[in-house]
Amino acid sequence: GPRRFGSRALKVDGAAFAMVVRRALVLKLPEDRVAGLLAAGRGAPFGGRGRPYREWVALADGEPDTDLPLAREALAFARARRDAVT
Repeated sequence: GPRRFGSRALKVDGAAFAMVVRRALVLKLPEDRVAGLLAAGRGAPFGGRGRPYREWVALADGEPDTDLPLAREALAFARARRDAVT
């Protein structure tokens, strides 16, 4: 059958925060951070069924100097959300 969303993603307590989709690094970040990256032209919207997800951004350039810090932000965001629930 079809793969589920995030089935091959990096996760914190089962919640996806980073994955590679069609050769782009896709990260879950706060909505305002995603909006800023999109406005600055540093990423593209990511979503499904024709609608972008507000907390997800696709980075297609593959620049380690900028992608790694953003991936660390995504991990911190996932951990903060987890800690807010527990």
